[in-house]
Amino acid sequence: MRGSRGGFWTEAEDKIIFEAVANESSNYDTTNATGATWKKEHATWKKQQPFRKGFWTTLSKRLNGRDSKQTRDRWFGILNPIINHRPKKTSWTDEEDIILFENQQILGNNWVDIQKLLPGRSRIETKNRYYSQIRARSRRLKREYAKTIALNLK
Repeated sequence: MRGSRGGFWTEAEDKIIFEAVANESSNYDTTNATGATWKKEHATWKKQQPFRKGFWTTLSKRLNGRDSKQTRDRWFGILNPIINHRPKKTSWTDEEDIILFENQQILGNNWVDIQKLLPGRSRIETKNRYYSQIRARSRRLKREYAKTIALNLK
């Protein structure tokens, strides 16, 4: 991803994204200065796919160093008012984990479809939860294996 930068997003960058989305789609009301307000049902918006081809690429050029994937992910994963934003440290429930892992076995890494089964969770949250749990389980198994080896050596 040549020319892309990581790091924290600024309020100015978020505002540029909100304004561009509001201008692109009549499904958003720009009267709210802090962001877009949802006007129509999510299902209708989803069917219309209001973003023209090249929208995210064009918008990312206005964000000094962000690429189109980062910009699109920022909107759909963080800023989009459809997402039921919870406090950042809200724990996943056991039920959500079961839904996540069972459906990953069925659907593979199709995070968009899996996310639809987890109301209020974004695609990015869903993917990150899956991989963080896989890493945690792997570390736990390595520790248990190391303890077993140590006990067998005694």
